[in-house]
Amino acid sequence: MKKRLITGISGALFAIACVVFMQVPFVLAIPLAFFAATAVHEILHVIGCKNKPITYISMVFAGAIPFCSDVIAFFKYHRGVDFFNSFSMPAWVPAVIYVFIVLIIMLGNYETVPFEHAAMAIFSTVSVGFGMATLIYLRDLDHMFPDYIQPAQSRAIVLCALYAAWISDAFAYFFGRKIGKHKLAPVISPKKSIEGAVAGLLGNALVTGITWLIASHWFTRFPDTFNGWGIVAIGTVASVLGVCGDLSASVIKRNFGKKDYGTFFPGHGGIMDRFDSTLFALPTFYIFIIAIISFKAV
Repeated sequence: MKKRLITGISGALFAIACVVFMQVPFVLAIPLAFFAATAVHEILHVIGCKNKPITYISMVFAGAIPFCSDVIAFFKYHRGVDFFNSFSMPAWVPAVIYVFIVLIIMLGNYETVPFEHAAMAIFSTVSVGFGMATLIYLRDLDHMFPDYIQPAQSRAIVLCALYAAWISDAFAYFFGRKIGKHKLAPVISPKKSIEGAVAGLLGNALVTGITWLIASHWFTRFPDTFNGWGIVAIGTVASVLGVCGDLSASVIKRNFGKKDYGTFFPGHGGIMDRFDSTLFALPTFYIFIIAIISFKAV
């Protein structure tokens, strides 16, 4: 418990520091690229993929997605250069090239590389890479929609999006240990309880509401695009889907007889053990934010 608590506090302080300085170029890109590459390595290790070319190429591509997203955003919003429009190349082209490379490697090593390994490499690389990159997109909401979102509001949105995964998980863990009696998914994740999940949702709603209240009334008056109740509602939905992400990652581990994805975070497990819910929560938050802005822009 002590090791888990120390790791959790250290991770929270690191995340807060990244959010505070997130407008500095590549402050988010570098750790996100590292986390994405490491998470893909953990997944492929868990499923037993021993093909090094597929593993290394997948790691590079997964890390490149958030890093390149930040580089492209930097030049687009600070230098006025849009790479994809300048070269007339859609963003999905590199992803298709990566898929072709993995499948070609599988064909050249069909005796040792089953399709399941190639498919999992592609799935994990794309989902983890773009899941991590969503944090970049949330950060740049004020550049994408300057009439609806202020820079300080983007920081608050990033924090609330992270809360949907991490604050909810923290409340669920501690309250689940104390009062949890009814199993949420006994076969997939025996330690999770319904009481803990409910506590996680309520705790996340409370912290999200307080954060938005402080940010909107202390630092600056935000545009009326969002209100506290709306952000809390989005955070609650994202938190629910974050639990689904956590359980989905647990299914993969259980199918291959593993308890954790790794040991990167002492007391917590690997990168994927900490970011599984985040990969669901961040895109959910982003989709709802974009949907609301699009509705108001009509």
